[in-house]
Amino acid sequence: MIEIKETDRLFFVVKIKRNILDEVGYPILLLGDIPVVFDDEDYIDNDAIFKSQKSEDINQLRYFYNFFGESEAKLSFQKDDEKSIKLKFNILARKENAILAKQMLDYLTDRIDDAIFICFSRSSIHGTSSDRENFNFNKFNLIEKVVDFLRENICLFVRENKHTWQTDIILSKVGQPTGADSVYWVLSNLDKITLNNGDNVNVFYNNRGYSLSLIPKEIIKKQTDTYENRVIKSFLYHAEDFLNKLKNNILILIVVF
Repeated sequence: MIEIKETDRLFFVVKIKRNILDEVGYPILLLGDIPVVFDDEDYIDNDAIFKSQKSEDINQLRYFYNFFGESEAKLSFQKDDEKSIKLKFNILARKENAILAKQMLDYLTDRIDDAIFICFSRSSIHGTSSDRENFNFNKFNLIEKVVDFLRENICLFVRENKHTWQTDIILSKVGQPTGADSVYWVLSNLDKITLNNGDNVNVFYNNRGYSLSLIPKEIIKKQTDTYENRVIKSFLYHAEDFLNKLKNNILILIVVF
């Protein structure tokens, strides 16, 4: 099993003999159920070499970001899926994610009945006139109370929404690549810098001047994709789905009667 951190940046290379490539077809790499795109294909002697995508957005190279635990990478081939190679990954979570995971599990454990009630309806209504089919409005009443609460406190949610701050990379004509992610971007895009001894020098490396048309710069942006906001969005999504089904079933009953 390969042990990695969730923040590690990954780059995949598949090397295969050309005669075998003709037999089995192009490689297909899946991380869990997510495909990894090969955008660079090269041939050296009798070998075919495939490389995963390079991205200016460093976060796209963090395939297991915000994931932890065991995962699997499966390499198969276009013409022969049976000839596959599987690798196990043990993803180490950041300290804050490990704490969050424990909090989530503890929260669900303490409220398992509520979670089941919200996610899976224990009552149903069918398009039939049978007296045995009685609809339980507990879930409907719960949704109504939550929506009323959200409506009454909408200003509070807008003003004090849950969020975190995270860094991101933008390309600008001014500034210097001083942060770790900015420096990594420059080192990953050496083909875009040129040696320069004039006034256009904007990058210094080993006491030598270079110029770069667009300079990577780290910014801090507001991130609202938090656990609390996901819970609210998930509830509203399931509530909307439930109400749509309820409306359709009531229309069916009206037609039946």
